[in-house]
Amino acid sequence: MEIPMTGTTSAGTVRLADDLVLTRMGYGAIQLAGPMAWGPPRDREAAQSVLRAVVDLGITHIDTSDYYGPHVVNQLIREALHPYPDDLVIVTKVGAVRGADAAWNPALTRLYPLSPRWYKWALYDRDPLERWAKGRATLLGDSAHAMLPYLGQGAGMAIEDGCVLAAMIARHGEDLDAALSAYERLRVPRTKATVLGSRARAKENHLASPWARLKRDVKFALRERFGSGDTTAFKVGWLYEYDVGREMR
Repeated sequence: MEIPMTGTTSAGTVRLADDLVLTRMGYGAIQLAGPMAWGPPRDREAAQSVLRAVVDLGITHIDTSDYYGPHVVNQLIREALHPYPDDLVIVTKVGAVRGADAAWNPALTRLYPLSPRWYKWALYDRDPLERWAKGRATLLGDSAHAMLPYLGQGAGMAIEDGCVLAAMIARHGEDLDAALSAYERLRVPRTKATVLGSRARAKENHLASPWARLKRDVKFALRERFGSGDTTAFKVGWLYEYDVGREMR
């Protein structure tokens, strides 16, 4: 049994209607706007190149909204991709409006005090596990590596788990022990780093002291402007550049 792996599209497709089949992995275009989804990107041509690369990778749906920018991201999509490929689906959200100072429209913010109470949803993770398998059973997704949402990788990690587990079972045939051991060996280090990275980012995102937040922001700005190698704010280039197919070759 051969498991085809094609990088970004290795997760396959999902059929939403007879005439609507999308890649399971899409692209969230909010990140193309300026800081806090406001204003234009620092490098407009680079943002357009990213969108063209998304289509070249075979991704067939892009998520956007007119309040990213506002208007900026939709303009970038048109500049980079129009005329649009026949199989490309652009999904947008409507109704939210932001003011000239980046604030949300008062019509929206007035909704909050109208509710008698608001509920907080607790967020939990768990310390990384070194072993996932016992006998002929193993773990996958949140059961193996529940994580906080601050790197946006919970579902992505589960999809990667599924790809690797299927490929290892196919590779090792009847030797399930070897398949589960190989699956664990490939997945534990990456998921552990992601769990701990999400936990660290949660702390960075919610610093109580204004001075601590200022120090963080200055550090990120200096790294982005003068750094070498991975200049992403939380140094997570390793996370988003990963190719599960290449990992198993």
